[in-house]
Amino acid sequence: MLKLVFNVAKIVFFTMLNSPSLLASGRQQNSTPYTGIINIRAQNITQIDSRFDIYQVFLGGLVPKDHIFRSLGSGAFIDTTLGGLVVTNYHFLKNARNFVGVELGSREEIELKLLGTDEAMNIAVLEPVGKHSWHKLSTGQSSALRINESVTLVASPFGLSPLVMESHIAAKGGVVGTTQADKNYYLDRSINAALSGGGVFDTRSRIVGITSAFGFFENLEAGLMIPIEKISMILGDIKKFGTTRKLWLGIIAKNIYVKENTPGDPELMGSEGVIVENLVAGGPAQKSGLKIGDIITSINERPVADSHKLQEILLNKSLITKEKKMVIQVFRRSSGALKIIIPVEERPKAQDLPKDQDLL
Repeated sequence: MLKLVFNVAKIVFFTMLNSPSLLASGRQQNSTPYTGIINIRAQNITQIDSRFDIYQVFLGGLVPKDHIFRSLGSGAFIDTTLGGLVVTNYHFLKNARNFVGVELGSREEIELKLLGTDEAMNIAVLEPVGKHSWHKLSTGQSSALRINESVTLVASPFGLSPLVMESHIAAKGGVVGTTQADKNYYLDRSINAALSGGGVFDTRSRIVGITSAFGFFENLEAGLMIPIEKISMILGDIKKFGTTRKLWLGIIAKNIYVKENTPGDPELMGSEGVIVENLVAGGPAQKSGLKIGDIITSINERPVADSHKLQEILLNKSLITKEKKMVIQVFRRSSGALKIIIPVEERPKAQDLPKDQDLL
């Protein structure tokens, strides 16, 4: 009984705070440097993971009856070369339709159109529909951040006052056993459903990334930040095609720097690169003459230190030549250093990716 009364009291308090009329007389958000943080809401939700449901986190799963649009979480309205776009986490939106956004500063509510997603990166991109006065956030350089540098996390889980927390950069470019985590940054604060999708700001109030509470990091004592440079690389594809069109070589590779990969070979000790373990039959690499056992050391003069750097190069299409070719520098035991030219090909859709029987 007491628990029920407590939950009802929270609902009443939440509903009062979420009333625009009650906030109109005391708005001071326009003076904050964090206008541009967006509360994202949806009308049609088929299913939502309870781990990322802010109503479960804060209100015991109870949703006010008069809420036609259910709050999903936060996003950031970023100033890009393609115009102002709202960037948030994919896991918020994957089972929802009919989106609206409420800006933290002006509390202006605007319909949002979903442009596309990248599930592997846990990124979704939306665009405001019609005229609005939302403030676009200026971007900083996440690559310039240093370990232990102070950053500020800002979110708007219910569209109310900003949720602001201080954090620090704990690691850069870390990997936690999954390709989805490649080249993301880690914070010294865990990210829950309330902070997920919010902006990460440097000391000059420029956005340098967005937070993510994606499921495979729930056992870490650190939070995940998707850096702004990584987001910027995929925006063009998402706006044009609705998804990220990644390039591929058609290889299975592993890192060279583990000593057991090159036993007794003094030429390769201390080298960096990736070893081609297998090739997709009829894939771009196999058709161009790449062989099993070849060691890839660079692509278009960009060093390939490991498999994660290889993926980063293939994601960044600006590194590809105008002739739509990749110049691969390889080391082959029988021939030494070689250059192999591979035409650029888009990675097939998930259902068309090669199976074991397609390998050599």
